[in-house]
Amino acid sequence: FGSALDLTGSTKYLSLTNSVPLTSNEWTIEAWFYGQLPTTGDIHNTLITEKNPGTQQIIQVNNSRQLGIYSTTDGGGFRSSGYTGIDSLSSTQWHHLVAVGKNSKTYFYIDGSIVGTYSNYQSSTSIDKIGNGRNTSAEFKRPWGKIDDIVIYKRALSPSEISQRAAR
Repeated sequence: FGSALDLTGSTKYLSLTNSVPLTSNEWTIEAWFYGQLPTTGDIHNTLITEKNPGTQQIIQVNNSRQLGIYSTTDGGGFRSSGYTGIDSLSSTQWHHLVAVGKNSKTYFYIDGSIVGTYSNYQSSTSIDKIGNGRNTSAEFKRPWGKIDDIVIYKRALSPSEISQRAAR
């Protein structure tokens, strides 16, 4: 956590030189974040997205403060995991956030515990940007605070692996 990506100032997102495809049957996206997400204004906060903002966001908190996925590739829009406790997380400590795509489902974990699932969707896009959420004009403006140790696996981590990694 000593050299985290700080997205609280003028840096809005990080564009990847090479896209990371989520084309395998299973995948895991893992990241640590620090800070409180915005709670006013246009508050869609996106952590991982493809190159065309508004098409696919893998980890997103929508304006109702629900954690989930957003996709317009199949006309689906926002898909909630059912987790609404994002604002109850401490803004003065690091949090471990994981999304796992497996068996046409996406599972969400915070700090080693499963917090929600979306049962009928598993993204198969490519990751092109890491960082701040997009607003309605597709600009990345909403801060995630600091982000560190982002890892993308081409397999589904098990719940015990996620718990172990969160405990570090």
